[in-house]
Amino acid sequence: MKWWLRAELNRRHIDMLARDCKWQIIIVACRGFLYSWAHQGTFMASIYKRGHSPVWWIKFKNPTTGKTCRESTRFLRASKDQTRAAQSRAAAETSRELSAPASAFKSEEMWRNWVGTFLDIRYGQSPKTRLRAANAWRNLELFLSDRAVERPRQLTRDDCFSYPAWRKTPDKRKRKYNATHNTAHTELIFLSVLMQEAVIRGYTPANIVRGLGIKREPPKQRPELPQVALDEIAEGIERETEPLRTALRHSFLIARWMGRRISETYVNPMTDVALDNLGQSYIITFRIKGGKTVAKNLHPRLVPLFEELRARKATESYPLIKSFPKRWHLFLKKIGIPAHYPNACFHSLRVTAATRMARADVSEKKAMSYLDHASTTVHRSYVRLRPDDLAECEAALE
Repeated sequence: MKWWLRAELNRRHIDMLARDCKWQIIIVACRGFLYSWAHQGTFMASIYKRGHSPVWWIKFKNPTTGKTCRESTRFLRASKDQTRAAQSRAAAETSRELSAPASAFKSEEMWRNWVGTFLDIRYGQSPKTRLRAANAWRNLELFLSDRAVERPRQLTRDDCFSYPAWRKTPDKRKRKYNATHNTAHTELIFLSVLMQEAVIRGYTPANIVRGLGIKREPPKQRPELPQVALDEIAEGIERETEPLRTALRHSFLIARWMGRRISETYVNPMTDVALDNLGQSYIITFRIKGGKTVAKNLHPRLVPLFEELRARKATESYPLIKSFPKRWHLFLKKIGIPAHYPNACFHSLRVTAATRMARADVSEKKAMSYLDHASTTVHRSYVRLRPDDLAECEAALE
């Protein structure tokens, strides 16, 4: 048997012979040399001087992440006792590194080394979905960091079950804001996608996020806005200052008369609006979910607005406002709309459009086509019929 192998096998007995910290460091150093010969990629921890710092600094490799770390030991260089303590710390870090399994240094498994690239490839063709995935990953990465989960194989079901409660607790220092249960549920779905990819790559044996049994809470029902509320919104807009006033007014009119989502109200009047082949009416093109484009007849109430914009050669329906959905939320709260109509928001204009079509006996198929709803289930969730709308049902039973 080779002498160095025999020394390695008897390393526990060698450690017992060390009676002084200095000798222990020498023994660990010798063992580290032998290990570095047998296991490429490892190295010994060491203490060093850093500039004019009065303390010893240490350089070591984290056995969990495989990352080289440099930090202060807080032990003074001028003190012999504290110097020996710093040397003992280096010996302990070296021993911890040498005892770690070789698989601990597979840095490609670390979340930060593959998630960003994977999201770019998977969602690269859908910029809005890519942005949503990036926002979800930012919160997930913060949670995983708090839990010291640096690789997929370290994630547990208990971590997943605790995520909704963690997500609801704000921490402004870390830019973590309060979120609803359904937001946390959606982010767990993104985590499940990542874990499934980790399984394919061999970074973890199973996707433990799948089958958690966490259900979504019923979403808040957005109300229909009566004519009184619509008039209050229109009046409130005129009391705002520019450029917010123009942005609110134009987005409100487009959503009011065409039932569009807030992101769809931003169009280019020069390229997205044009006369039809007969030159009798305008056609407007909207960009909807999934990157699709749809063409609709421009509502007659909107023709004067877009003729004015086209005459000025405007390239946008209104000036872009930072965090525009939030500005709408604050505006509606300011004029008291949610206080009288609970859960009212900009999307309530779309609910109002769907409800008015149903009340006017517009066929469901035509209403779905106008609002670009993909299924009857989605469309019916927008309709808010009042008891007096069902008078015909009562009459039919006479």
